[in-house]
Amino acid sequence: MAASTGPVIVAGAIAAANEALFAPLAGGKGANWGSVIRLVPVTAGLAIALALLERAAPKFAVGLAWLLVAGVIVFPPGHAPGVLSNVNKVMGL
Repeated sequence: MAASTGPVIVAGAIAAANEALFAPLAGGKGANWGSVIRLVPVTAGLAIALALLERAAPKFAVGLAWLLVAGVIVFPPGHAPGVLSNVNKVMGL
């Protein structure tokens, strides 16, 4: 397994948890399972692409994967609001 695959899977899991768990808890709506199912092939494709990029530029690919994790946490990756916003609403902050 490439070193960039782990952070990509973490980013996909965070985005899926946001769509299926955090957004419904924060907004009172049901989970958007269509978005969660679409995230699986997108995450797999991105993991493959970064694994191929890692052969040419290993540190760049791993850094890009960790930037993806930070971006998923800060910016809204799907149809739901961002992870930080939803977690703050759930926690009452």
